[in-house]
Amino acid sequence: ATVARNPERLAAIHGIPRPLGPFEGRLGNDGDEVVLVDTGGSTVSRVRYNDRERWPAAADGAGPSLVLKDPLLDAGESESWGWSLARGGTPGVVSFATTSPEVLINEVSRTGKGDGWVELFNPGRDAVDISGYRLWGDPAGVASHELPAGASIGARGFFVVGEASLGFPLLQEDQPLFLAAPDGMRIADARRLGQGLPDLPGIADG
Repeated sequence: ATVARNPERLAAIHGIPRPLGPFEGRLGNDGDEVVLVDTGGSTVSRVRYNDRERWPAAADGAGPSLVLKDPLLDAGESESWGWSLARGGTPGVVSFATTSPEVLINEVSRTGKGDGWVELFNPGRDAVDISGYRLWGDPAGVASHELPAGASIGARGFFVVGEASLGFPLLQEDQPLFLAAPDGMRIADARRLGQGLPDLPGIADG
């Protein structure tokens, strides 16, 4: 079942028959608790999410919604959650089955001198065409860099983008980093670069 603040609008946009609501609560953008109880008042499931720690950065303002990876996983654990394949979420769609990312943000170097870099990694067994993919320095994609035509990553290979090419700085403070698919409707990967935290260790490339 899908519960919405405005059931009629949700049904019109996503074609969901008879969504429940209206939901009169409000879910906090930076964290909140959602509890599902049965008719007897017993708790069926509980999740307290936030936009820090190990919660998926892709669902923090860039459009995707949080998606439980498997119905048998503990909903209270951040590792049990991923993000929707489409920006705007996938209400009314069974989203437990997720695909492995074709390209990952593997490692980031932030020097504070403008000579940092972002490394992408292809975890698959085949080469991946990354032409048109964009690196975003903010959830709205205002600060972005488009990967050039013909760019590709071989199987288990790497691709490095220098900070000078990004068009936005890699800050020493809290900063999200998104990898958006060419159509702009899907977030392939995302990382949260936290203040005082080490840069992404990633997969070793040598």
